[in-house]
Amino acid sequence: MRKGIICLETGEFEKYRTEDQFKAQPLLEFMKQAKIIDDYIYRQIATRQELEYYLKKIGDKHYLNKYGVVYFSFHGEPENICLSQNGKNNVSFEDIAEMVAPYDSFKDRHIHFSSCETLNCEDAVIKQFKRNTGAKSVSGYTEEVDVVGAFINELAYFHQIFSDWTMYTVKKHMSDYQKQLCKLGFTIL
Repeated sequence: MRKGIICLETGEFEKYRTEDQFKAQPLLEFMKQAKIIDDYIYRQIATRQELEYYLKKIGDKHYLNKYGVVYFSFHGEPENICLSQNGKNNVSFEDIAEMVAPYDSFKDRHIHFSSCETLNCEDAVIKQFKRNTGAKSVSGYTEEVDVVGAFINELAYFHQIFSDWTMYTVKKHMSDYQKQLCKLGFTIL
């Protein structure tokens, strides 16, 4: 298994101050230090052109062989990632599929959308995106994303993916996650 993650995250610089914006990079760094992943690439994306550039670049054989997950950390709407918070700069599943098609950038990779409501659509739409891109799996959220909850979920999810289990086993482990938490004996007095 290619134990690397390529993370593309919103880079809407004029609206955010670094200290106010959650970034995926601390999660990636933790997973690297904990030896869950071997390596990661992290890039902030502010424009459609930057997104197209990196989606083309990650199709290079070097990146295909080393990085098994493409992790999108953006704002979102159903069937779209949003490059800006105001929803005026959306990129649809169809747009993304067209961008990666000539380069097979998603072929046999796990694609994760860490964005609000991006997967809040018919399963058929997601399955078509998966077929069109050759992705091994497509995951993400159907509801508003709580940053801390997403961080915890993504840590568990990526750990499952990089444990070299089948997607069926990963799904089962993630659905049994509450039971796994109970095993910790966590309590509050």
